[in-house]
Amino acid sequence: MTFDGVQPGLKGQLRLTVGEDLTAKHLVSGAASVLATPQMVLLMERASVAAVDPLLPEGYRTVGVALDVRHLAPTPVGFEVRVTSELVDVDGRRL
Repeated sequence: MTFDGVQPGLKGQLRLTVGEDLTAKHLVSGAASVLATPQMVLLMERASVAAVDPLLPEGYRTVGVALDVRHLAPTPVGFEVRVTSELVDVDGRRL
């Protein structure tokens, strides 16, 4: 099954200011007051959903199945983080 409009090049983007509730220290995934990796992954997922889900028919949603992530630099509390997701390939129902 194919969905009109769901094609390579679609982008989703989110911006967020890091608050204490998003830090590794708060989530007990580390001791630093910087954006926690699980929160970074959540932002990536949300950006991907924002790119594709509005184009899907009623009752359809995207579901992540694999992840390969490197968190290369800390983002301290008060700093803004921007996440961009881009659809690079469509193979039937696989995006």
